Amino acid sequence: MQLLKSNVTAVFAVSDFYALEFMRFLQGKNIQIPEDIQIIGFDDNMASRESNPSLTTIHQEANLRAKAAIECLEAMRDGAEYKTEIVLPVDLVKRESTREL
Repeated sequence: MQLLKSNVTAVFAVSDFYALEFMRFLQGKNIQIPEDIQIIGFDDNMASRESNPSLTTIHQEANLRAKAAIECLEAMRDGAEYKTEIVLPVDLVKRESTREL
């Protein structure tokens, strides 16, 4: 309730798993999503599509993350230079856990 009293209108979670757990917690407290608070996850996993309401999320290709991670690990192993900042493309997947303000 303190979250709502502090005028927070949305929460971004580091993964869909945490976003969905938070959504279930809030729903257990009779907090309406997205009317009272909006939730956005990161992963775009299958559970985000099947939740109620369905979860707005950030989609990023897992194969690109894996490829970048492997390249860094191989460079570390070989003592070669590697990128310390990697930016990969993402897409916002709008679903029911957010609304227009």
